[in-house]
Amino acid sequence: MSLLSIFLEGVAKFVVFYLGIVIDVLLQFRLRNHLHNKPVDRAHFVERIGLLAIIILGESVIAMVASLSHVDWNAFTITSAVTGFLLIGMIWWIYFDSFPILERAKRLTTGNVLIYTHLLLCMGLLILANMIRHTILGDLDQATFGLLAITGLVFFYLGKQIPYWYAFPPWRRAIISNTLICVSITVASSLLPKIEYSLIGMTLGMLVYVYLTFKRIISVNVDQYLVEAH
Repeated sequence: MSLLSIFLEGVAKFVVFYLGIVIDVLLQFRLRNHLHNKPVDRAHFVERIGLLAIIILGESVIAMVASLSHVDWNAFTITSAVTGFLLIGMIWWIYFDSFPILERAKRLTTGNVLIYTHLLLCMGLLILANMIRHTILGDLDQATFGLLAITGLVFFYLGKQIPYWYAFPPWRRAIISNTLICVSITVASSLLPKIEYSLIGMTLGMLVYVYLTFKRIISVNVDQYLVEAH
C-alpha cells in the first residue's frame, strides 16, 4: 500500500504512504497473541533500542554545536547554549539510568511496546533538539517556543514512561503524577517573558523529574516483575 504512493501526487501521496504504515501497526497489535509464542530476546532488543536513542541524542548535540558558529555571543546566547546542553545531558541521564531494568521485565514478551513508544520518544528528542538550536540562534517567538517545548517534552515523557507503566504496575501512580508535575512546570515556564528564561525553567523541571524518579519510582521494589538475573 505504501509503495502505491509513488504513483500519486499531492496530499494523496502522503495519505496513502502513511496509511500503509498505520495498517502495519494495527496488524502487529492484532497478531500480538501469536508473538507471545515467540518472545523477543529482551537483552538484545533493549540494547538495540538504546543504541537508537544514543544516535538521536548525538544528532541533537551536533545540531546545537552547529548553531554556535552562526550567532553573536552575548549573555542570552551563552545562557541558551549552556542550558540546552544541560537539558540534553539530563535527558540522557533520565533515559539510561533505569533503562537496563527493561531487559528483565517479565511483561515485555513482544517488542511492540518499546518499538511504538520509542517512535514518540525519538520525535520528542528531535523536536527538543531543534527547539534548543533555534533558541540559540534567536529566531523563535514565544508562542512557537512554547509549542515546541510542550510538544517535545510530552512526546518524550510518553515515549519513556509508557514501557515502565506497562511493565511495572507498582510504579504506575507515581509515573502519572511525576509526568503531570513536570509537564506543568514546562507549561508554566513557557509563559515567562523571554525564551531563555523558559529554557532554564524547562531544565529545572527536568531536575525535578530526576529527583521524583529516584524518590518515588526507582526506590519502590519491583523484583516480582523481573526475571531472575543469570
